[in-house]
Amino acid sequence: MNHGAFADLGQSRQANMLKPILLITMMFGLGFAAIMAILLPENIVRAILIAASCVLMMLLSSFLLSRGKTGIASGMFLFIMWLMITTLSATGGGTEAPAFIGYIIIVLSTGLLLGIWWGIFVSIICTITEFGIIYAQLHEMLPPSVVQQTIYSQTIAQMIYFAWVMVFVFLYKKSIDSALEQAELELEVRRETERKRSESEARFRTTFESAGIGIALVDMQGIPIQTNPALQRILGYSDHEFRKMPFTEFTHPDDRERDWHLYTELIEGKRDTYRIEKKYIRKDGQIVWGMLTVSLVADLKGKPLYAIGMLEDITDRKNAGPRVER
Repeated sequence: MNHGAFADLGQSRQANMLKPILLITMMFGLGFAAIMAILLPENIVRAILIAASCVLMMLLSSFLLSRGKTGIASGMFLFIMWLMITTLSATGGGTEAPAFIGYIIIVLSTGLLLGIWWGIFVSIICTITEFGIIYAQLHEMLPPSVVQQTIYSQTIAQMIYFAWVMVFVFLYKKSIDSALEQAELELEVRRETERKRSESEARFRTTFESAGIGIALVDMQGIPIQTNPALQRILGYSDHEFRKMPFTEFTHPDDRERDWHLYTELIEGKRDTYRIEKKYIRKDGQIVWGMLTVSLVADLKGKPLYAIGMLEDITDRKNAGPRVER
């Protein structure tokens, strides 16, 4: 599973978390409005506005979710919540308004939907807003309260908030469990990737060491960085000795320029591979004929990493046909 897949999982988790939050918010909002209309009939208009705001918030957020705009839906939901709670607090008695405690719901929702850092940021915004309301209340800058509270309405409002917070505690636990499951999934994917990589390396190592033809991994300067036993046997050099010299040093002078020209084209991306019949000089000075095939290995961005050269010893049939180059 790649990074994009994990990003999709994160967005899906956010959408799955926003849906119950929207539903719960609408249920509690409508419940709060209904209780207000029953216990405080003189505030029926206020209750209707609260209910209408909850329904509008639900509809708009659901529409954005259906379009895949999860982040925008979350931000809009939080902004409408902040605007509604601030308005209800400012017009309902400031700190004495039941809505004043609702800022904690905004902070909890932000933490669930957008993560801890957004939660901290929004908590700062809500704290500043609360201090603004307190300051305005102390200096009698708030409009007269349009809400006449009773002991029953205040108690029921507190009970609704307690229930609301308990639901968020449950959602937080669910979110943690989901995060742990996703972390376990990522760990399992990494383990599987590591296992496949280890198996691939083991297969390559077995092929590399036991191959009957010479194989070398060569860097961009033409210096072997790893050679197999077959190549060491064909040319008479040890792996340590190969690592100290470019391939042009054990290439016959007649073929050096031609081979280096092809290798340069390879690392410059002008060709993917090349095959050439050429002569080598063994460590003991003997001439060895070989059929060389070279391919380039690049990373995911196309940047060359190294070249793989495969050499077949054709000394015994060096006069069997013309040289091959393509």
